[in-house]
Order: sequence, then C-alpha cells, then structure tokens
Amino acid sequence: DIGSPGLKEASVLFHRKAAEEMMSSALEGLDGIMPHLERLSVMGLPHAESDSGVKLLRGLSGVLSAVREGRTRREILEALHGARSFLLTRSGSPRSVNSLGNSRVWGADHREMKDSVKAVSIFVSEHGSILPFIGNPSLLERAERRLLDVITVLEALHSRYAREKNRLNSMDFDDQISLAVRMLEEDGGILRKMRRRYTHILLDEFQDTDPRQWRIAELLWNGGESCRLFMVGDPKQSIYGFRSADVRLFLEASSMLEGHEEGKVVVLDRNFRSAFEIMEFVNGIFPGLMGTDRNRWSVPFDPLDAHRGPGGSVTVVSVIGSRRSEEREGRKAADLIMRAMREWKVMDEDGPRDARFSDIAILVPTRTGFDRYEDALRNASIPYRVYNSGGFFRRQEVKDVLELLNFLVDQNDDIALASVLKGPFFSLSDEDLMSVSLSDGSTLWEKLGRNEAFRGIHDLLERFIDISFRSEPAMVLAEIFSATGVHATAGGRRQYRNLDRILEWTADPRNGTSVAELRDSLARLVEDPPKEGEPQFFVEDEVVTLLTIHAAKGLEWPIVFILGLEHEGRKNESPTCIISQDDGIAMKVLDTGSGDYLRTPAYEKAARDAELKEAEEKKRVFYVACTRARDHLVLSGAIPVRRNGMEGEPKGMMKLLVDGMDLSFHDMEEGQKEIGRMVVDIVRVSGDSVEELVEEEEEEDREPLSTTPELSIQTDCGVIPAKGRGFLSPTGEEVSEILGVAIDDDRTRTPRAAGNDGPAPFELGEMVHRVLEGIPVERVVREYGYPDLAGPISMMSSDMAEQVKALGPGVGFREVEFVGYLESGGEKHPLKGRVDLLVIDDEGNALIVDYKTGKRRKEHEAQLEAYVRMIEPLAGGSVRSTVVSPGDDNNVHE
Repeated sequence: DIGSPGLKEASVLFHRKAAEEMMSSALEGLDGIMPHLERLSVMGLPHAESDSGVKLLRGLSGVLSAVREGRTRREILEALHGARSFLLTRSGSPRSVNSLGNSRVWGADHREMKDSVKAVSIFVSEHGSILPFIGNPSLLERAERRLLDVITVLEALHSRYAREKNRLNSMDFDDQISLAVRMLEEDGGILRKMRRRYTHILLDEFQDTDPRQWRIAELLWNGGESCRLFMVGDPKQSIYGFRSADVRLFLEASSMLEGHEEGKVVVLDRNFRSAFEIMEFVNGIFPGLMGTDRNRWSVPFDPLDAHRGPGGSVTVVSVIGSRRSEEREGRKAADLIMRAMREWKVMDEDGPRDARFSDIAILVPTRTGFDRYEDALRNASIPYRVYNSGGFFRRQEVKDVLELLNFLVDQNDDIALASVLKGPFFSLSDEDLMSVSLSDGSTLWEKLGRNEAFRGIHDLLERFIDISFRSEPAMVLAEIFSATGVHATAGGRRQYRNLDRILEWTADPRNGTSVAELRDSLARLVEDPPKEGEPQFFVEDEVVTLLTIHAAKGLEWPIVFILGLEHEGRKNESPTCIISQDDGIAMKVLDTGSGDYLRTPAYEKAARDAELKEAEEKKRVFYVACTRARDHLVLSGAIPVRRNGMEGEPKGMMKLLVDGMDLSFHDMEEGQKEIGRMVVDIVRVSGDSVEELVEEEEEEDREPLSTTPELSIQTDCGVIPAKGRGFLSPTGEEVSEILGVAIDDDRTRTPRAAGNDGPAPFELGEMVHRVLEGIPVERVVREYGYPDLAGPISMMSSDMAEQVKALGPGVGFREVEFVGYLESGGEKHPLKGRVDLLVIDDEGNALIVDYKTGKRRKEHEAQLEAYVRMIEPLAGGSVRSTVVSPGDDNNVHE
C-alpha cells in the first residue's frame, strides 16, 4: 500500500523463483478465461467488448511469456502490440476515441485515476533502479559473484594484515577496542575481576561513542548489578560519523536508562556560553531543521534558555553568485574583522572590552578555499594561524615530494614508488598500478621496468636517480618538476606556490646538501611540523585562528565567523561499493549489455541509508558551529544565481541556513530579518560583473581572439588524438637529448628569490596566455594578485594577438593537446604535447604557434621541431612551426 486510493497493492519481486511462480499463475489464469471470452465474442453479446478484451488478454499473455523467457526489450514491446487496439479505443468509433482523456466521461473515477498514475510515477522513480533485476536472474547472479569476490579480497587482506601485526608483535587502535571486547566476552574470570574493580563508570561525550566502545561499558555495567553508570552527552553534537560514532546509541541508551528502575535522565537546558541574541537565533532556526524528518538518525531539537543577557549579534553574509565566491567572501570577512576590531565589544569577567584578534575564529566546513581565505587575511594585514594543521609541511604537495625523495634514496621502497606513480608526477590510475604489479619482478621497481606500457616512466625515473647522485637537491627537484610537468597538474595556485616554496626550502644548504640528507630533514618536519602554517611575526595570543568545524568542537571564542557554508567536501557521489554497519557490503553490478553499473536492491537501500545519515549529521555539524560563539556570530556562504536573475538552490549548510531563516532575496535587499526576539543583520556581497554572479555548468564564456575573414579562432580540434597510455610530456631538454641538439648553458630554472613582489616568469607567461585565450585582463591580473599589471599585460597580449591575425587564412584551434611518436636514431619515443595555437588552412596544412613571453632558448626550438615531426603523420598536409613574442620586429619566426 503506497498511500493511493487508486493503487491498493504493489508487488516487488526480488527472487527469480518468486517471479517465475507469479508469472506462471497469471498465465494459467489467462488461459482459463480466454475460451470464455472467445465464446462471448462469437455470441455477440452487447456491451461486452469481448473482441477487444480477447486481444488485450492475448497481448498480456504474450508479454508475460516474453518476460518469463528473458526476451529482449524489443521482443516485449512487440508482444504488447497485441493489446494496442484495446488500449487506443474501446470500440473503434471516432467518437469513443475523441472521448478518451475527457474528465467528464470518466466522472468520479478521474481523480482516483490521476492519483493512481501519480502514485505509480513516484513508485517507479523511487524504486525504478531495481526493475532491471526483475526477470533478469543473470544480473543478480553476477552481483552475487562480484560480492563474493570482494569478500574474498577483503578476507585475504585482513588475514595478511593480521599476520604482519603478529610478526611485529603489535596492534593498531582498532585492535585495542576489538580485543578488549573479545577478552571481556570470552573470559569470564577477567570480566568478573574488572567488575569488582570498578564501581562507577563515567562516559563523557557519549554522543561520540561507537558500538564497540559502548559494548565494553555495557559488559562492565551488567545492567546495574555490578556498578553505577553515568553518561554525559548531547546528541545534537554527534558529528563524528566518519569515526563510526552512532547517534542512535545515545538515544537507545537514554531510553534504556530511563526505563531502568534506578535510572534517571537529567536534561541540561540552560546555555551559559552564548549571548541572548545567539541563543535566540539558534532556538529560532533549528526546530525547523532538526527532528522534522523522522528517521533512525534524526535528533529532536530542545530549545535552550540563555543564561546571559543581550549584548551580542548575529550577521549573515550572502555571497551572491558562486563564481570566485571564496575570494569575494574572504575580502568581506576581512572587512568585518577590521570592523570588529573598531566597533565590537566582547564580554569578560570584568565586563565588556574592545575586541582583539585573538578573540576571533574562522570556522570552515572543509579545507576547500582555505588558501583564498588566507590570501584575504594576508592582503588585509590581519595576523592569523591555521589551528593544529602543521601548516605548510602537512600539505599534500610536501608529502608527494617526500615520497619522491624516499624513492630516489631507496628504489626498493614499493610504497614510495606507488605514491610517486599515483601522485601528481605521473597520475597513474588504480588500474595502471594493478597492471604494473602483475608484471614479473620481486619489487615494484623491477615490475615497472618489465612493463612495456610504462617503460617511458621507468626510463625517466632512472634518469632522475642518476642526476640525484650528481646534482644539488634543489636542482634535482627543479629538473623533476620541469620534466614531469607537475606544476601544471598539481591543481590550483596554492599548490603551484607550494611547489615553488619547496624549491626555495631545498635551496637552503642547512636542510641538506644531498638528496638523502634532504629526505631526512623533510621527513622530520612532516612527522613533527612547526605549529604554525605561516611564518609568525606576531605574538601568539594576537592572531585570528583558522580551522575546520570538526576541529572546533569543544572550543569557544567571543567572535566566530563561519565561512564557506556552501561547501560539502569531496565525496564519491556514487561509489561502486558501500560498506556500513547496518547494510554490510553492497555492490553495483555491471550490465554487460549497456556497459553501465546498476544499483542492486541492497545497494539502493545502503545508499539511501547513507544519504539520510549524512543529511542528519550535516544539521548537527551546523549546530555545533553556531554554538561555538560567545558574543558575535557571522555566517557566510554563496547563493547561486541563474541567467534569469532568480536565486538558485543553495548547497551544503548554506541551504540549511536559508531554509531555517526562510531567507529570500527580498530579505537580502532589506538587510535585516527578525528571528524570534532578535534581528539578524544581512550583508549582501555582489560580484564585480555579471560573470561573477551567474552559475555556469558549461565552460565559462570567453571573448576569443578577434577573428578576421582570413583567420577564425575555435576551441575544439577533433582531428588529433589527445590521449594515450604510456605517453609522457617531454621537456625541451629531453627533446633536445633525443634529437641530439645542443642546449643553452643557463637552461636550469632556479627558484624565484624570496622577497620579489613582481610576478615570476612563469606567472607572467600564464597571465598573457589566459588573456590570449579570451579571459578579460582585469580578471586575470586580479586572480594572480597583480592588479597594477593590467596595462602591460594588455599591451603584450594585444601585440601578440595582432601577430596571430597576420598568420594568414585558416582556422585556429587553441590549446591543442596531442599524442604521437618522435622518431630519432631508429627509435620511436611515445610523447604527448600541447600547443598554444594550431592553425590549419583550407588545404590541410598546419602551422604550430607557440607563445613566448620570456627568453627563447635552443631547447624551445627543439621542442617545436619535435612537435612538427609528431603532428606530421596525423595531419593531412605539411606542418610548420612559428613563435610569437611581444614586441617582435619580425613578428613571425619559423
């Protein structure tokens, strides 16, 4: 019964035998009534419509037979054709056909029918994923085999891990819990001794307890016969689901204690931390968020009384538009911090006082956008620290470099090599690593050398090993960064800067004069990093603290900013496997016919449970964040905007804020909204342009190089392949070595000197490239942090654009990636390349255009020659190359 008067029953079949039995019963029933309908048709009884009825039932019989026999969808549709005439008309008369769908003809049945259709539609949308499994037993059998395979792998992994721990005579943290439970359950003598020893048990922060931890307390408590049990916790603050904490334990334990003859539940409903305004805000929005969706993980909200009086504030910052929201949000947060330092008061034991930087904490849901907020604080000269993060030496780029150094020092370190291969230097997939691991050899390094598909990577790593013995560490890393193109693949400006900071750090001889010494120094800093993420020039107590919401639990500050509320963190929206306490292991299964992975019924249930659990925990995380503030609370997040100017659907906790406040664009224009007995100030942050407001799912609009009748610029070049396994991006030096071309003596790139405020050469080149791609120069220089360079960058770009126009007739394709083979000395080298502009004329002849803003070197010429050789077999005509530089007298060099 799915709640509709028109659809009383629905049968969902999960078992092949049950499906076959039901279809057999239906067919037998049809066979039984068919002769009677045919006899009625012969007799010509009025109003029986027996002829159509016979056709309908014959059609249904064919459909059921087709489904039972596992025929294709096409055959089933053909079987339905037998019922077509009945479905289209009752008697065949035009009048009857025209009356179909007319509500007056249907009368009282019309509403019931519409409700039934709606109910069926909802049912199919919610449960449609299991339909492919009905009547297709092979899918379920394949899912069962795949599940057994995964269990076999997990058991083997667990067994191997256990043997290794036994060999080392060690245990991990999970063992300490699991073995303690096992000991108490299996050894009655120890359990009795422990019960005699402990007469009182206090469980603090009980909302963060997982089932195994609770089992230990439950065994010792023994239903109250052995000792007293005292638990303290707040289910609204249960936010560690990723550590297996289960809020349901708190609810179940509370009910159990309340039902115990000596049990008692004491509700602490008074808040001593936060000002009246903050508690009024919390009490105003959370009743509509918590406990409204009744499910196993929902927690009801009980309002709290504020012990403190008025004197605080709540401010909401709505960043309109999702484009560059962190930058605009960070600037506004910095403005509000400086305003707080001038105007806001905080409450101490001695009364109100002026705010200090140390009174302020910035909380974020995830580390997404951290660098943007740091940039904003730095630009505003606001001292800050990243709380308990280890700062720079905890960042992923540093760990990637450490694994690279580990491998250079010890080629038998399989974990280090796997990290290097899978990391940003080579970006191999899990499938690639599996392919390597299945090759012959005792170590991963030997296996890599014997795998022909990745021989190029092996040869490149051998070269890195060789130069690590002959060059200074900074030069070794500079060469590796250049050869692998890691700057282009690390992702984001912060990662780019971090790699340059690593080069600067390695250039200091105090950190090591060899790769091995450098590895040891870096390993110590990664293991025990400095407390602050940035160099500190301020007294520790006079800095703003930047941290995640999870790290802030249990802490408090007079002033709390919660930024980036729209961020939800990186997650796999649809993993192929789900493992949970309630549902065990649930798998997707490959449909060999369509090539798609289908969600099995078990997977569907597990996925929905996980979604519900995560949604409820998100509400509790939001509650924890709001209740960290004592005097002033600032909440900030982005609200997307559609092309028509209407607000889009907020994401993450920003949606909770908008829903809880019933916040509208009108409220944002007004600048205030009443919540209970207080008024929330609303600050609207608009973009500098329409492009910053509109949320685009497609590639951002760009103004291309202005086209001429002779040359048109496009972005999609489908004539050259861009992907290939085992193809490496060559540096100019590598290409020169392959071609036997001499290179400049000053070719090695050195890190930019500390303290230089101007752009590094690569930054200058990147800015010009982006302007030539059509991105407005004002946006480019603003994003790179050099707004004063808009004029020079614009002049350089315009000069180069005019040179491009003079290249002649043809079609130009920007940023073309390709793969090919470079032949030299009888060998074929699989390489990949990328050209700034590829111009193809009407006869199929190609011209490779390379933008250069810096000094031209011989290795650049060798690289262009290699590109010409690689593209020639792929193009339909001749291939030439040219260099375009700003201020060139000759314009084009070939």
